[in-house]
Amino acid sequence: MNSARVTDPFNVEAIVDGLSLSTTHKKKILYECGGTEEGFKQWIEDHTVQGGVRRSDPDTSYAAAQSLTSWIETRVLEALATAGPNGLTSHETATILDLPLVSVSPRFAPLRRKGLVRAGPVKRQGVSGRMSTVWVSTNVV
Repeated sequence: MNSARVTDPFNVEAIVDGLSLSTTHKKKILYECGGTEEGFKQWIEDHTVQGGVRRSDPDTSYAAAQSLTSWIETRVLEALATAGPNGLTSHETATILDLPLVSVSPRFAPLRRKGLVRAGPVKRQGVSGRMSTVWVSTNVV
């Protein structure tokens, strides 16, 4: 192996090699980014899903993703309002809404930034056995 690659703080090959992907997919990524830091960062930006949409997707995909995000956020807010001051963890919310945790959990940070929810004063033990944030609607007294 080239010693310059080993000391390079941004080793694209090592980063891609560490991904849980097939060898074919890893080779494709290295080919598309040219194996450079700049190329890799651009590849990541081009392939990052933002709200369920890639940069290369048509405008209609953005509208559909925004609609779905709004629908899930509304359901999360309704569940938290129903829970009252006891609030809900993200797992509890997903269970109540019968939605995957990966669809529900990412909704809390944007809702907090909008001032619609806050982290409660206590945490509860979650299904993993770890303590989980209890989210409370800011409309609950």
